Amino acid sequence: MKELVRRSLAADKRFAEVASERVVKGAVRPWEWRKPDVQARWNSALMVAFEVQLSTTFLHVIAARREFYRNEDWLLFWVFQSFDLEAEYMTGLDVFHANRCNAFVVDAETCVQSESTGRFHIRCFWPVPRATGGKLEFTMHSDILPFDQLNLNIEDQAAYHFDFDVHEAAARQQLGIDRFWQFDDWENVQAAWVLFQDLLPGFALSDNRQVRRLMDLSKGLHSARQGRPVGWGFKKTVEIFNHLYAYKQQLLLAVSCAFRQRGLDFNDPQGDVAKKKKHVRSDLLENATKSKYYPDRELEPLFELVAPDAYIAYRSACRKLGLF
Repeated sequence: MKELVRRSLAADKRFAEVASERVVKGAVRPWEWRKPDVQARWNSALMVAFEVQLSTTFLHVIAARREFYRNEDWLLFWVFQSFDLEAEYMTGLDVFHANRCNAFVVDAETCVQSESTGRFHIRCFWPVPRATGGKLEFTMHSDILPFDQLNLNIEDQAAYHFDFDVHEAAARQQLGIDRFWQFDDWENVQAAWVLFQDLLPGFALSDNRQVRRLMDLSKGLHSARQGRPVGWGFKKTVEIFNHLYAYKQQLLLAVSCAFRQRGLDFNDPQGDVAKKKKHVRSDLLENATKSKYYPDRELEPLFELVAPDAYIAYRSACRKLGLF
């Protein structure tokens, strides 16, 4: 393994000072030292310590090496002889997770490719998360890639091709969005609280009143999506408009934009809705932030996340009204 790594690095002229088992003395802590399996300087700048991952390497040893190289502004780069996620030992999994769920293998095939191309190649393994059927599923991928295509992070002591953390967060968020559109327990404030917290982990829910405001917006968005009243005991969509106009004025603009973006409007043979819309527009233009119809901006993160197209239409309407 060491020889395969050394040969692969020697083939790439962007690596200099390639050496096997050379002692590295600590500059920050002179009494500390390490002897990486192979070391090299990448692109005339970054020193990289290549260590062959063995199942016998203890977790505390891995952690200590990571801390040492971070202090020295080196990158610790672990390589496997082979990788099977289901069969991997805990120490191997620790390295795997530290690299944002990427594992790197150097073998005879990658060595040949490195020597034939003059670019250091490794075999990379990574799982791709996907939200499906109300749960996360993971599909393993692998490919032989050049080292220069990897992301290198000294502070985290991580190297990765696929940023699993970002994609997993997006997949989990999609699960939350899917749950949002399946939610129908509109009398259950506690269930809604859990839904919103899972959907917007960075959103600070303060009290039941705020949750109920989010629920009212959600009922409006669900109604626009389904083209019928949802969550309220109304029979006609025009009743939603009248209810918001009279009691939930700060939600009126957002819900109206959601309906309009779906190609819907509030059916009103008597023309009362048109008069009320004209009044709302005039009030907003005249009073701006002091208008009782000024949107509840605390709810915008939910709106933008679950209904991005309607949110864009809403923001456009706000700009035209000179609100923000």
